Amino acid sequence: MHLGSTEIIDTFAEAFRLRFARLVVTAHDTSWLKAGVQSFCGYATSVIGCDAEVGVERFISPDESPDGRPGASILAFAFTTDSLADAVANRTGQCLLTCPTTAVFDGLSQSEERIPLGQRIRFFGDGFEKTKVFDGRRYWRGGGRGGGGVCVGKKGGGGGG
Repeated sequence: MHLGSTEIIDTFAEAFRLRFARLVVTAHDTSWLKAGVQSFCGYATSVIGCDAEVGVERFISPDESPDGRPGASILAFAFTTDSLADAVANRTGQCLLTCPTTAVFDGLSQSEERIPLGQRIRFFGDGFEKTKVFDGRRYWRGGGRGGGGVCVGKKGGGGGG
């Protein structure tokens, strides 16, 4: 079989049933955005041996982002909902909210399935965090870090087979 000029040899393929989440990350500029996104996506090539498979779905323009700043859509995959929630919370807290000016939004807001995020990472504000409900959604804002991070309280998740 050929796909364009590439020959595809039908030998082997595998697939796994995984849970997934989409985060939309924004920052003051593309430099800070890329720093946070690269950190979040690091060491995430396979769910065999690391906590999640993670990658940039696409970069988004300020016109498309929730807060009018440069952004990126990130997809994260794991075997179970619990392991996905752990991976997203750990990576958000350790990689995104420690990066100046970043904000994290739910990229699957229409999903009925939810994983906890804000309640798990709000402690990064060291007691200076604030919460606010806007349009029926809870948001957390941490203190400091060059403008403070904003994070949605719960993220949409889903599964595929």
